[in-house]
Amino acid sequence: AYFAKADQALKLPASVLGRYAEAEQAKGNLTQAISIARRAIAMDPQKMQRKAFLASMLSASGGRDEAIGIYKEVLKAQPSNHQVANNLAFMMAESGRDLDEAARLASVCVRERPEVDVFADTLGFVTLKQGRYEQAIGLLRGAVKKNPNEASYRYHLALALLGKGDRTGAKQELEQALKLKLEPADRAEVTKLLKSSF
Repeated sequence: AYFAKADQALKLPASVLGRYAEAEQAKGNLTQAISIARRAIAMDPQKMQRKAFLASMLSASGGRDEAIGIYKEVLKAQPSNHQVANNLAFMMAESGRDLDEAARLASVCVRERPEVDVFADTLGFVTLKQGRYEQAIGLLRGAVKKNPNEASYRYHLALALLGKGDRTGAKQELEQALKLKLEPADRAEVTKLLKSSF
């Protein structure tokens, strides 16, 4: 409330607005955080970190197409930003568009930062979207082995196993994923899959 009043009374600088947006996002006020971040970016459009933050919030709130566009802009300015490249590759795979480019981006992330397991998960997810299930299973099994409590990795592995026709393995992974912390949208998809496919 204090920030909101101060923002109205004073013209807060972009750096303060950026912190205000982060505080609102931390409280779960995504709509407010997105609005504030947009204003901070309008005041200081060269701040790529703030644009990447906006894109991550947009992707979480259903604004995937806009988020993809912003991630592309940030990556053009920062070609070695692996986190942005990874996020962009994952969102492109989710949308089912530009899968070859998504695979290229994810492959670079894995090659240059092999210790980051989320990059292997993304490459596995992109690969399964391309229908290359055997390769996807290899990547995703590796990620799950190193992170057995990461529900999203198990969910993606289940999708690859299902694509290959291993219904038993897929069911086991889906059931394990449900016991762990899943994003609400993923939890709904896992529950639906278990009911409709087995």
